[in-house]
Amino acid sequence: MLFVYGGASLIANILAGRSLVKNENRFVVSFPISLGIVYFILFLMGQFTIQMAFIIFFWGILAGMANNISQYWITSVQKHQISPMDCF
Repeated sequence: MLFVYGGASLIANILAGRSLVKNENRFVVSFPISLGIVYFILFLMGQFTIQMAFIIFFWGILAGMANNISQYWITSVQKHQISPMDCF
């Protein structure tokens, strides 16, 4: 299952990069909603092994997307931040 999660995270890097370039606000706002849906399905289907493999795959995709979102936020804040040395 860990291999499925890691492989899905690799796929997510490509998908999230494309989605952030196209429409960053819509992608970032829809992310917590989709993650909540996956957690709810995870709660309902936790006892079924085969279904859990598919849920973990989508969960891995969302985890990879979360990493891209956090990195995107860090780098976009850097562009607009005022340096302390600008005051002098």
